Amino acid sequence: MKHHCVTKAECPRCFYQLDCAFAADASDDPPVPGDFTLCFKCGAILVFTDDLDVRPATDDDLEALEARERKELERAQRLLRAYRRQL
Repeated sequence: MKHHCVTKAECPRCFYQLDCAFAADASDDPPVPGDFTLCFKCGAILVFTDDLDVRPATDDDLEALEARERKELERAQRLLRAYRRQL
């Protein structure tokens, strides 16, 4: 899994400085506008904007996902939060 440096963005929930992204699948593709990401600190579900800043995911964003994708995103969020509690 390859990480991609992105323009520094601030999580709108906890203000953590995000500067890298990883693909959730096996691809090494960099993030593109509309892709989802998680804040590494608080686990907030975020969406990359046109300029690769981030914004909170809306209910409409999440409802537009296929059920499998939504479950994978929620699972990743739970795993990240569990990992952060152990630090």
